[in-house]
Amino acid sequence: MNINNFQHQYIRDLVWLLTTPALAHCTAESWQIPAADPDTLAFIDQELIKGALRDKPFITDLPSGSPLLPFAQNNPPRRLGLYVEQLWGYWLRLHPEIEVLMSNRVIHHQKKTLGEFDIILRDFRDQKIWHLELAIKFYLRTPDAWGAPWRWSHWLGPGCIDSLDHKWHKLYQQQLTLSHRPEVQALLHGEACLPDHSSSLTRGILFYPDTADPLLISSANNHKISPVRINSAHQRGIWQTFRHWVDCQPETSDWYIMRKPHWLALPAQPEWQNKRQIMSEIDHELQREHPVYIAHRQSEQRYFIVPDHWPHQQPLPWHYPDKRRLDEDQTEYL
Repeated sequence: MNINNFQHQYIRDLVWLLTTPALAHCTAESWQIPAADPDTLAFIDQELIKGALRDKPFITDLPSGSPLLPFAQNNPPRRLGLYVEQLWGYWLRLHPEIEVLMSNRVIHHQKKTLGEFDIILRDFRDQKIWHLELAIKFYLRTPDAWGAPWRWSHWLGPGCIDSLDHKWHKLYQQQLTLSHRPEVQALLHGEACLPDHSSSLTRGILFYPDTADPLLISSANNHKISPVRINSAHQRGIWQTFRHWVDCQPETSDWYIMRKPHWLALPAQPEWQNKRQIMSEIDHELQREHPVYIAHRQSEQRYFIVPDHWPHQQPLPWHYPDKRRLDEDQTEYL
């Protein structure tokens, strides 16, 4: 399925989710996504375009049961995670081989919050009930961090707040095991929604540093090492410090600034700008400690441009005294 066959940004973002390799290793990403119908997506794409061309929401033109309703609003949520959840939820509810039983279900027990199920569905292909944890993540490999080079602590979000270390431990040890708890099983069994299996549904990009950047002082070989429990076919990007980007990129190179929540697919007709045209905006964002996510036209590569002193902080490594770390053995996942 070719993303360039679609015009509307929502559908392009959805197709990006459907066609981009999983981020998590197959030990977590065990559910097989059912095949999408390109004709159905093409129909929805054209209907959305018609609505946009009329310059008005077409929600008033649709019957209450129309599958287009979730996309009939002109203002998607700015939060990337929420936007991706809505895209997945829309597509799963539309698919004839899937029945969504519940979504965003918070589980309480004895006045305590035990966790939340992103999606529980029935898959008619195997007649099983599946619990799916959804995630969209963009992590950058730090020049220097705690632990062996394959450990998750070396990967930070661009804002240096979240990390692959905390996200993956939470995914494996809390989210994917929520349905194993006896009190949760009793609740879901009573609602006929007890999962037979749990799986992640992860997408994202890992950004590797440009090893030619003179501001990076640690071993260049370590920069190439991927973290454990990551799909070896994951999508890769590059990050550069602003100074190095200014020094090494040609003046004639063309760029497009990716803006939330549309961090997934490029627009059908991007408004490319040369380096000099976007330099001041990038510099302005970096002054506020906001790394900038951009696409390069000539190489079709994704980049994060970060302040010269990035990272300005690093989260402490994940640690629970009663649980072992899951990124200690590199060879198990090669």
